[in-house]
Amino acid sequence: QMVRHEDGLRIKELLRNSPGLSASLDFQQRPVSQAPNRLGSFSSRGPNTDLGVKPDLVAVGSQVYTASIQSRGSYETISGTSFSAPMVAGAAAVLQRARPNFPVRQYRSLLVNAVQPLLLASGGVAPVQQAGSGRLDLERSLRSVLAAFPVRRGEGDGDDDTGRGQTVTRQEIGGRT
Repeated sequence: QMVRHEDGLRIKELLRNSPGLSASLDFQQRPVSQAPNRLGSFSSRGPNTDLGVKPDLVAVGSQVYTASIQSRGSYETISGTSFSAPMVAGAAAVLQRARPNFPVRQYRSLLVNAVQPLLLASGGVAPVQQAGSGRLDLERSLRSVLAAFPVRRGEGDGDDDTGRGQTVTRQEIGGRT
């Protein structure tokens, strides 16, 4: 639970102006029910402008508990696609720190190819054009020992986005350092 800043000021005012009145607040953390493997209804869908697969992967964007820009010093639970990009960027930074000196394409492969399936509200697996390869899983990315290029079918093919005849290169890169 949270007390908004405005509500806290009102409580203080009531206590100050009402002798003998007392209040107690319990700020113990409690779990918040979430469905972490569900695709948000507001999520962007593919295909890309070249008809290729987009997004490459998905990350948390719903029910994010974060600092509030509305009320300085407070927090709020909000949702939006703008949360997923910094989540993926942060995961890439952690991966790069844990496993330094790889080319960028290897980090991308580690992130995209170590995902978990993402489910629709119906319980089925989300199609590639809705969830890319799946939900970001940094822990699996950190443990992965294989990179594959290109990361997605049709990448670098020009107008031929079907990926027919496309060569996939696998590269062993060793475990977590």
